[in-house]
Amino acid sequence: MGVVARDDEDEAGLDPGPEALGWRTIVSRVLAGTLGAFVVCNLLGSAIGKHLAMEKVDAVLISTMVGLVAYIGLVIWIVAAKSSLKVWATLAALAAIFLVISIV
Repeated sequence: MGVVARDDEDEAGLDPGPEALGWRTIVSRVLAGTLGAFVVCNLLGSAIGKHLAMEKVDAVLISTMVGLVAYIGLVIWIVAAKSSLKVWATLAALAAIFLVISIV
């Protein structure tokens, strides 16, 4: 007898999850991964660079490197997150926090 996949599973036997990946979800994730993560990481770099007690050149280099590592981590998290709403809410919260830190 052959194995028959259930209706709620794909052919590989994996559960597609509560949110099927439609085109709106994909566009939202791409925008969050490019624009949203870019803004958050630039604000992070600005906040770090402003508060480091060292020469300006060294502070800029360190904050840029930290921002690049954070960007990679954010993009990986955005792809792995289950909800686009959670992604955008987290990006907005992080941007607000880093903006306040860089202003103060």
